[in-house]
Parts: sequence; C-alpha cells; structure tokens
Amino acid sequence: MDIRESFEQCLADFGKVLGTELVFEEDHCNFTVDGTVEIELDYYDDSDVVVAWATVGEMPEDDLAGDRALVLLAINELGGPAGGYTLSMDADTRRVIAHDNRPAEAFDSADRLAAWLDALVELVNAIREDFAERFPCMDIDDDGEEEEP
Repeated sequence: MDIRESFEQCLADFGKVLGTELVFEEDHCNFTVDGTVEIELDYYDDSDVVVAWATVGEMPEDDLAGDRALVLLAINELGGPAGGYTLSMDADTRRVIAHDNRPAEAFDSADRLAAWLDALVELVNAIREDFAERFPCMDIDDDGEEEEP
C-alpha cells in the first residue's frame, strides 16, 4: 500500500467514527465537525502532504480591526496557543483561516488523524469564543444607529 492509499484508509476509518463517508474527490475532502467547524483537507500527490484548514471567520473592517489583528498575531506566534496551526487572512475576502500541513505518512491510524483535526476544531472554536467576548458585535437599532449590545 502506498502513502496515499494508507492515508485514504485512515480518512475512511476516521469517517466511520464521524458516521459519514470521507473520500478525496480531486484531491479534496471537506466535512463539518459538531455542526460548527467545516474542515477542508487537500492532498498533494507530488509531495504526499496533507493540508488541513478551517475558516475561523471574517475580519470586519472597523475601528477594532487593528486590535483583532494583534490578538490573531499573538495566537499565531511560534510556540503560541495555535498549537502548530497557522492563522492567515485572505486580503480580498477578509476571511481568517487556520491551517497546517503534515506528511501523509505521519497518519498511520484514524486516531492520529483525529487528534490532528481535533486540535484544529478546538483552536477555531476557542478563537471564535475569545473574539465574541473581546469584540462583541454592534447591534443596529430601529433608526439605523449603532448601539452597544
């Protein structure tokens, strides 16, 4: 069994744990965990590397954008709370994603794959919760004025 076949078997076994069939279609697989975090997996045949990523949310352009960016940088620092995942933002969509890549051969069991992806889900949920507390959303009242919740 080659490296890709071995990884695909781990992915299929992990899917059984989730109660869904997980397979690569054109080197891509996506699924949702706990109904909250959509995970994307990409397989690169030329290097037998797997990239896992998930959207954290969108970074609004407002007076708090700089503060949010500083918090994300602190989470992203080497050895920081991101736990090996890297946070990035798409400049056009302002979508913040958490991502990591690993050699496919590192996953010899569904348990190892689950541990890697569980860390991603925990990170995304922790950032979302932290940002909800630090930067509460503004509500729009009936006359169109913004007010604190």
